[in-house]
Amino acid sequence: LGRLDDPIGRLAGLLRHTPVDALRARLSALRASKAEAAAVVRTVSGARGALAAPAIDPPLLRRLALDARESIDGVRALVAAVDPERGAALDAAWSELVAVEDLGAPPLVDGAAVQRTLGVEPGRIVGEALAYLEAVRIDEGPLPEAEQLDRLRAWWAARSDG
Repeated sequence: LGRLDDPIGRLAGLLRHTPVDALRARLSALRASKAEAAAVVRTVSGARGALAAPAIDPPLLRRLALDARESIDGVRALVAAVDPERGAALDAAWSELVAVEDLGAPPLVDGAAVQRTLGVEPGRIVGEALAYLEAVRIDEGPLPEAEQLDRLRAWWAARSDG
């Protein structure tokens, strides 16, 4: 890590200052596949977020893991290449967090569970509820399913009262 030694990493390093819309256009002009372009965009976006964040904390790392997905190693390499000190801090914090959390684990509560718990049909509310649970997971880390459902009920009650 710390080197940009694959084609995606090299492209991300070269194009890291390009705005996202222009980045997508440039990658299309370079005839990058959709998967390659998505990986470069995730890498650049993740590195920008890590470099701009005021602190490297668990919520930032969870957000990076969610947004960057399989590009997370590229994000870490790009951050280290741009700012070695920040890269070292990111790597240390990442190692500590992955030792205690599975950042790639799927959520325990899915859309069907939201529908059952809230008594709603598929639609916008289910998406909003899942986004709320995702925000809780990013802020606080993984919670047991029962606690997620309790939080969901509280969110729904507060929303219904308003």
